[in-house]
This record gives sequence, C-alpha cells and structure tokens, in this order.
Amino acid sequence: MSKASHLQSVLIVDDDPIQIAILKDHFHDHEVQRILSAPNGEKAKALLAALDCAPDLIVCDLHMPETDGIELFAHMQATSTTSKVIVISGAPASQINAAAQLAKLYGLRVVGAFRKPLKLADLDAALDAACGLAAPAKPD
Repeated sequence: MSKASHLQSVLIVDDDPIQIAILKDHFHDHEVQRILSAPNGEKAKALLAALDCAPDLIVCDLHMPETDGIELFAHMQATSTTSKVIVISGAPASQINAAAQLAKLYGLRVVGAFRKPLKLADLDAALDAACGLAAPAKPD
C-alpha cells in the first residue's frame, strides 16, 4: 500500500492548471480521499476557512497571482493551520529553500521543497516524510 494512501485530504495551491491536473491524478492514484485545489493563495485562504478541518497536506507553489505562497504561509501561521506542507516552484533552489525555511520559522510542518517540473519520485519521497516514514526532502 502506498504511503500517500495514509493521507485523507490534500490541498494543491498552484496557478498552473497542468501542474494541478498532474498532482490530482497522482494523489488519486494513491487513493487520497479528498483532493482540493486553488489557483492562488487568496482562493486557498477562503477554501481553508470553509473547511471543517485542515487538509493533511498542502502542496503550495510560491509564485502566484493575488496572494503568493509566502503570504499563504503567513496566513497559515496566523490561523494555526496544522497541515503538512510541500513547497514547489520554478524559482531557483536557493529561493525555494529560503521559502521552506521561512515556512518552518512560521511553525509550519514542511515535509518537502522542490523545483518544477516536479518529479513524482520526489513527491513520493515527500509523502513518505509526510507520513513519518522518511526525512524531509530538499530541491535539487
């Protein structure tokens, strides 16, 4: 059984519909029960506010219109969101690592940080970490 199947719910926050579709398919293949998505941080904040409980995992892009990933991380801190986090971006690895470190300083549970295009093997390694089965992963 896949490690991802231990996750009941995932929120994908990304302005790239192709990336969202790839991630949704991957999580669906791993039997994640509830897969939600938002095209930016602003929509993600509204979605999180409407949920009864936070998703198990949030996969979040850094650069998006309206509200970016960093602003969403600050909101998650302010609302004590307990979800584990995977940071993804097309930015240089140094920026992704810096954003992941900032998210950790906010008290968020970062389990991976990756450059796009996201390799599904990297995602699976992060899912192992999200389920407590491996160490957090860093971008190449």
